[in-house]
Amino acid sequence: MADAEPPGRSRPPARGFAVLVAGTPFGCGFGGDGRVCTIQSWNQRRGGTEESGSFEEIKAMSDHVLPSSTNPAVFISGSLSITALAEPVIERIDGIVERMLPVLIGDARGADRAVQRLLSDRNIDAVMVYCSGDGPRNNLGKWPIRNIPSSGAKGTAAYHTPKDKAMAQDASCGFVIWDGRSRGSLANIHRLAARGCFIAIWLDPEERFITLRSDSDRDSFLEAHPCRNL
Repeated sequence: MADAEPPGRSRPPARGFAVLVAGTPFGCGFGGDGRVCTIQSWNQRRGGTEESGSFEEIKAMSDHVLPSSTNPAVFISGSLSITALAEPVIERIDGIVERMLPVLIGDARGADRAVQRLLSDRNIDAVMVYCSGDGPRNNLGKWPIRNIPSSGAKGTAAYHTPKDKAMAQDASCGFVIWDGRSRGSLANIHRLAARGCFIAIWLDPEERFITLRSDSDRDSFLEAHPCRNL
């Protein structure tokens, strides 16, 4: 497996491209070397398909862009309790970058902030930060923002729900870094699954990936992990 790019080093320049996020184009440019990475087996014990061995990092995600989508962006979300990213998660995010898939991310502490730090350290430009209220709580890369109105009470989960719904609607696929307990992360999985999106899930307590690529995968996972508040 190729060595990971050291944090803070700019990737080689590449031709820019534009995508649409809620009708607003933003430019982005990535370099890529077509790395082949080894990912841990994807366990289907709780829904999802199992894969192992070497394959082109995140190829499955870019191959499962929704046919009706004009935006190939990946919605990356995760639990507030997760403040450090496991090495397989870092490899997976590097793969998203290598496949030139723009990132939609929230502004929360925890996993949002940890992913923002990684992308900022790698000087990645193709990021859109979604927030509620006057401005983002975290925007470490000073990326463009999309402010989503909310009628919920400030400081509550309900206040931030509209921005999560917007990201799930605007993206074509998702990567969820889940602690196995967070209802917000689980709700994002349900929202993406309702649209038939490809979803990669890192189940942090068990240090394994779950992938939901088919209707059967999604149905199996949702049945095993119901969520009431969407």
